[in-house]
Amino acid sequence: VQEMATRLYAQVSRSAPSGNFVTLFLARLDAANHRLEYANCGHNPPFLFAADGTYRELASTGLPLGMIPLELLPPGTLGASSTDLAPGDLLCVFSDGFPEAIRDGEFFGDDRLVESVRSRLDRPVEEIAAGLFDDLKEFLGETPPSDDMTLLLVRRGG
Repeated sequence: VQEMATRLYAQVSRSAPSGNFVTLFLARLDAANHRLEYANCGHNPPFLFAADGTYRELASTGLPLGMIPLELLPPGTLGASSTDLAPGDLLCVFSDGFPEAIRDGEFFGDDRLVESVRSRLDRPVEEIAAGLFDDLKEFLGETPPSDDMTLLLVRRGG
């Protein structure tokens, strides 16, 4: 994962206009060993929910792609991490369009996102996703979304 993130960083650095960058969450799931290896290059930290509703963030492991030229990056700047997935764990990866959705100067925010997912943890992932989008629509009311909204939910069975 770290090698792929470094290669992508180099590609973005070569091709993007100066001052442009890309956030990225890149992961590889070892389904046989229930292990998730990931690189979080400045992306909104995904949430990893346990079956009991507790959660933690998968924090950034490096800079957004193309932030500064690759040759100027100090060694170890683009890192990776890994975590084990326990039975029932739910990984929630989302674009910034969710927490940054805004109505009347108020953001949807991470807290609402967490509560929306947490309140549905006992349901199938399709229902969790639909419920989150419903909660966001209710929050926005007639206000149109200001950004794209992408969501990926992955649950370990068992």
